[in-house]
Amino acid sequence: MQKFQIQNKKSSDYFEGWYVRITDRVNNVNLAIIFAKTLYKEDPHAFIQVYDGVSLKNHYYRFDIDDFSYENNTVYIKNNSLSVKRIVLALDVYTVDVMLKAHTLLQKESAMGYLEKFPLECYQEVIFLDAEAIGTVKRKNNAIQVKAKGYMEKTYGRKFPKKWFWLQANHFDDTVCLTLAGGSVPTLTFKPFGFFAIFQLHGEEHAFGTYNLSRMKLETIADDRVRFVVKKRRYVLEIIAHLKHPVELVGPNDNGEMNLPVFESLSSHVKVVFKHKNQVLYEGSSAFAGFEWMYDA
Repeated sequence: MQKFQIQNKKSSDYFEGWYVRITDRVNNVNLAIIFAKTLYKEDPHAFIQVYDGVSLKNHYYRFDIDDFSYENNTVYIKNNSLSVKRIVLALDVYTVDVMLKAHTLLQKESAMGYLEKFPLECYQEVIFLDAEAIGTVKRKNNAIQVKAKGYMEKTYGRKFPKKWFWLQANHFDDTVCLTLAGGSVPTLTFKPFGFFAIFQLHGEEHAFGTYNLSRMKLETIADDRVRFVVKKRRYVLEIIAHLKHPVELVGPNDNGEMNLPVFESLSSHVKVVFKHKNQVLYEGSSAFAGFEWMYDA
């Protein structure tokens, strides 16, 4: 899968990370797992972050850069591995062996559209919007057989934006998936606002973004609630995201240095209304949404 493949665009001052979610509502498993490397020249290393949305704790596991490798479309960090088909963790707190079967793929070549060709400081690709995740998740001595939902993306570049938002939800009652990201998109000469939103409804993909002249309005309606209104021609996608229980993770700062506080929730609530010519095509909500609101930070 091309979006999963390693980039290797720079030999230094660069980061690249793969992000996967495993959420089993029945068995109370809600994990975000990041496999990544930083080539920041002052401190190059590989790492795995495991963010537990149940215990509300994030674990940062550091490895030598030589422990990172990529072969046969799989990322390896020592005894841990990640591909589009399987994730294996052998860590002190978490042992995971889960098979992934993606059944809601992104239909576009890139979620970013033509912006992926620009000299940006940060790139984001959606690998799959929804997947079946089946296997074993073990926290210390507590082993759980999961039949979960999965989501995967990757991010790479020199640094995260100065301000951004990110939203992901696939726990709607219907076959609906949503991902949304945007913020300041620095280039070598200017810093425009850019965004994309992918909304899949019953197998039909609706793509909104800077690249296709879609428009977005943001409104903070409470300290923990944000309204996004996205328009493209006669389509309107309205999203109200309720931020719940954010936890501090570690993200890339200038030149890939891993010292940027990133606050992410795995238990947010999202409500969606999707219209065409003022006719409501879909209205529904999702719990267990991933949400980062770093736009006012």
